[in-house]
Amino acid sequence: MTNQEQNYKITAIIKTYNCEDTLCDALESLRDLDEIIIIDEHSNDDTVEIAKEYKAKVIYADKNDLSIAINQAINEAQGEWIFVVEQDEIIPQRLILDLHNYYLN
Repeated sequence: MTNQEQNYKITAIIKTYNCEDTLCDALESLRDLDEIIIIDEHSNDDTVEIAKEYKAKVIYADKNDLSIAINQAINEAQGEWIFVVEQDEIIPQRLILDLHNYYLN
């Protein structure tokens, strides 16, 4: 049963900067979520292009404005559940399943 069938959404927010080498793995671990929002600190590698390939929404922020950008991402998020994830973090599918089971109970 998908999240959409249960009528709730899960959003992941990832702050990024020049992480083209690790971002694919992180995004792949989040592929079953409903929404991914990237807060990018103006990367000068392929980070943003990779994010867009995964259909992530991209918000740009300066390092001094990260807390403002995180709050903006939270306000724009469609999910009832929101994860803030590091750019090289791999989220175990078990965590997503546990969250789904928690919601059902």
